[in-house]
Order: sequence, then structure tokens, then C-alpha cells
Amino acid sequence: GSLGAGRRVPGAAGLFVMLLLCAARPAPASRRSAPAKMLRNIDRCEALIFTTSSAVDQPTSRLRRGVSRLLAEASDDGALVALLEPPGSPEHEPLPGAVTWPTNAAEPTVAELTSLRESMHIAAPAGFAGAPGAAWGREPVAARCVVLVTSLGATAAALGAGMRAVGVPPEEEGWLDERPTLRRGRDAAHTPTRA
Repeated sequence: GSLGAGRRVPGAAGLFVMLLLCAARPAPASRRSAPAKMLRNIDRCEALIFTTSSAVDQPTSRLRRGVSRLLAEASDDGALVALLEPPGSPEHEPLPGAVTWPTNAAEPTVAELTSLRESMHIAAPAGFAGAPGAAWGREPVAARCVVLVTSLGATAAALGAGMRAVGVPPEEEGWLDERPTLRRGRDAAHTPTRA
């Protein structure tokens, strides 16, 4: 049969072939099979370093939302974890599996981040290079270290140490899309008026 302007409707044999081709093609993999990973954009992360303000909600002294999940993913991926602790930091919930590294001031320095990285040790897989349980390894590569930061100073120190910096707001719910909508009265007070 035909359908106007030169188009042909496939006959029974054509429909049968199309059905066979569709049935033989594997179904596409479900994109929902596994939850999205927080470390997905951090290629081969070897060390994940938190500033205290990026990991701990200051008013409550509890871990910020998402930190526990990020720690679990880092552990699953074999990444080392550290927490930069400035002097006078208040007591807070600990970061499971993280090394605490004291800093001399509120902001870390290039030298402190470099010293931290050099003190970390990625162990060789058991039995690698012929010797079962070989006791060797290496420090993380600077370019594969990620520092979660809340300030420009910490960002500069991370970049100066050759590491990647990921900025997060200094306080919980500090992202623009997390802020409550401003009331109309407040908006009106901040709207410029013409004279």
C-alpha cells in the first residue's frame, strides 16, 4: 500500500522483519540502576581533604549534609580522607576514617597542604609485584587530591599546592537554590526607586 507523496507502508513481511530487528536489539541499560555518585566528576581522586567549615556545620557541630555519603564514596573508591583543623576549633562530630591535620591559622597554607599530602600513604595492593603483602606504596599525586573549601584563601592554598579545589558555601543551606524565597516586602525595600 502507499501513503500519499511516494511513501510506502511496509507489508506484512516488512513489519515482521522490523519486529525481529527490534527484538534482537538489547534493551538499553537503565540509568537508574545505581544512584549518582558525588565523586563522579572527580577523576581518580586519591585524597579528599576537607576544611573544617566544609565538613562541619558550625552552629550544631554536626557533619554537614552530604558529608557522610561523600566519606563513604571516598572509602569505596580507596581515596584517603583528611580534615584540616585550625587552632581553637570547637569540638565537633568526628569524620569517620579521616586523618586530622592541624593548621597554624584559620586558612591552610600551601606548605601545610603539601606536608599533609606528603605524609599520606597509598598502600600497594596485597601481593602486588610478586611479594605477598608487599610493604610499599606512595603518597597521593597532588593533581589527584581534592580540597573542599569555603574561602578564597583555602582555594588559593589548594591550587598553590597543585591540588583541585571544590568550593562549597561556608554555612549549611548557603547555595542560592537552597535559600528561602524573599518576602515581597523585603524585595520592595531593596528595589531601587527613581527620583
